[in-house]
Amino acid sequence: MSNEAKKVDGKRRTDEIADRLKEASPGKWKVGGVPHRYKVTSGDLDVCTCWAGESDAEFIANAPMDIEWLLQEIEDLQEEIQEMREEA
Repeated sequence: MSNEAKKVDGKRRTDEIADRLKEASPGKWKVGGVPHRYKVTSGDLDVCTCWAGESDAEFIANAPMDIEWLLQEIEDLQEEIQEMREEA
């Protein structure tokens, strides 16, 4: 796969991820519940019940904020790369 094809594929993929993030339940997700039955909530909405462990529930609850940060970081790095190429 050429570099240009990888860029197009990468852009498409990050756009798809951003779209899914926009469609996810809004607000800060929080963890509550009891061991082996942790609820991830957004306001009054139950996003999911995590039967694994609290660390998994925390990972899920923080995913929207983490993904948003990662997408922004990718965009910032791509802009830096483009600026470096233009300067070269």
